[in-house]
Order: sequence, then structure tokens, then C-alpha cells
Amino acid sequence: QRGVWYHVAATYDGNQSILYVNGVAEASATPGFPLDYDTTPLFIGTTGTWSPYLNMFGGLIDEASIYNRALSAGEIAAIYNVGSAGKCIPGIQGPWQNQLFNPQLVGGNFLFEFAGVPGLAYTIESAPSPNGPWTKVANRTSPLADQGLGDGVFQFQVPARAPAQFYRTVYPAY
Repeated sequence: QRGVWYHVAATYDGNQSILYVNGVAEASATPGFPLDYDTTPLFIGTTGTWSPYLNMFGGLIDEASIYNRALSAGEIAAIYNVGSAGKCIPGIQGPWQNQLFNPQLVGGNFLFEFAGVPGLAYTIESAPSPNGPWTKVANRTSPLADQGLGDGVFQFQVPARAPAQFYRTVYPAY
């Protein structure tokens, strides 16, 4: 339903995948093949392919998380039940802070893509852990027109030899 937030979670324990909506298991399946896609990047909110097959999620994604294990049904229900308190870092408000995922190695640099609202300026920050401390890296404005990446999608790069960091965008830019 448009205009309604949903909590969506999926787990895979090496045998069974389960889809949860608003803290409740809605579907499950046992894949007939391994769900390891070698070095293929994981894309959240996009198919990660090029036109004409590029599809972007038509909504907002907040607090995307990837864990190194399958969460239990109770853990997923607990995350859903905290509501807007969610998994946000204390003291930070709003859905305008987004972790950046799926860096691609291009010419010795990690290339990140972020789909923003066309025309809005964002600050890119980095930190040694998801809990910070966060420091400003750069400001970027989401393009008004599709530049071959999709509406509002912009890129930035960091040297691959840089220390491992977490990156996020913050709106409004500062």
C-alpha cells in the first residue's frame, strides 16, 4: 500500500529462506541451489543491471542491515516491535541518513552509488565503525537528470588502499 511503512526482513540459514513482513513470517522456501553468488555485489533497492532491465525500488529504504547469521523470528519481531525507535544510533534522527552499500572496485578505487532526491545536496561521511565517530568526506548534489545511472543517482570514489571505513549520506548537507 502506497504511503505506508513496512518492516521487511528476510533470513537464510544455509537451508531455508524466510520472508517477514511487519515482524511476521509471510513466506518460506528451500532453494534448490546454493544462494552464494560468488563476488557478485548485493544490491538493495535496485536490480543492479543496466537499461532496459534496471529497476529501482519506488520508495524509501531506512535502516537496511545485513547480518552474518540468520536472525531468529523473535529477534525480527523485537526489531519490528520497537517501531520508530528502530536500530537508529541514539541521538540521530530521521530517515535521511543512509548507509552506502556495494562498492565496486574500479581502477584502484572503491566506487559507491547512492540514489538521492534529484537536486538535493547531501554530505558524505565516513567512520571506522557503524557507531562512528563520523567525519565529513565531501558534499554531493543528486543530479536533476538521469546521467545513465537512474534518476537522482550519483557516485563517489575513495582509494581502495584507504583504511576500511563505513560510509553514509546525510541530508541536509552541511
